[in-house]
Amino acid sequence: MSERARRFRLIADGSDPTLRELAQKLSGEDGFELVREPEVGMVMMRATDIVEGIPFNLGEVLVTQAEVEVGGKRGWFMVMGRNARRALDGAIIDAAAEASHPMWEEAEKALLADREAMARRRRREWGEIMKTKVDFEEV
Repeated sequence: MSERARRFRLIADGSDPTLRELAQKLSGEDGFELVREPEVGMVMMRATDIVEGIPFNLGEVLVTQAEVEVGGKRGWFMVMGRNARRALDGAIIDAAAEASHPMWEEAEKALLADREAMARRRRREWGEIMKTKVDFEEV
């Protein structure tokens, strides 16, 4: 996985409040320019057949995308659904990373903390679900 793909996944895992806070801090700095306002569109979602490993088009999905520039570097982000705020926040954070903005390290730490909190929450929820598991095997 490329560094940018890893970063996109990290931003996508961020909570809305974290993305909003980071984007507000970053966009308060000089030099951030909106290249493409958040816009809604459709993209083809691809999936892979789990038996034969063959990719196929699952269908179109609604997405929102935005693009921002800082220091000559562009940041871009796309989210599923109609969510202009999240698309713009993600693009601001991506632009900061692309431009090696001094606040990127702080942003990355906050996003990693969000990811870990989500993983803990999922483990806790899975533990609760597993308590209800019924074993139908006879001995």
